[in-house]
Amino acid sequence: MKQLRWFLSLAAVGLLGAGCYPTHVISSPGAFGFVADRQTRAPVAGAQVVVSRAWQREWPNYGQPTVVEALDKTRPPSVTTTANGHFVIPAERKWIMQFPPPEGGNRGSLIIQHEGYQPEILPLIQNGEQDVGRVLLTPLSPR
Repeated sequence: MKQLRWFLSLAAVGLLGAGCYPTHVISSPGAFGFVADRQTRAPVAGAQVVVSRAWQREWPNYGQPTVVEALDKTRPPSVTTTANGHFVIPAERKWIMQFPPPEGGNRGSLIIQHEGYQPEILPLIQNGEQDVGRVLLTPLSPR
């Protein structure tokens, strides 16, 4: 037991002496906003909203990930829009031991789906919770 304490103390001194310290970082961005019908501008209640870790570094140049790619890499929680179309998904955070702390944030994709509408995928590029504003879903058939 004494040797284990000695080893752990030595490891802690070594890490701290090297400049490593625990840091709480955002590992996946979050988002909040409002979902509405593109034609009527009415709130869309009951839409499924989720954050995906799918992100193509080349997104601006080569396009966004497909819905299938994005849905394959989702993380909890999956939320449902309220009666007035609002949703909130918190950023995901984790503790790391790193020096220097990572710069910038992690990126991801926001997926919004509702039966009768085309799914929407939006890039999440801000660290923390990103305000995506009003997201307009396009109906699959004219109303």
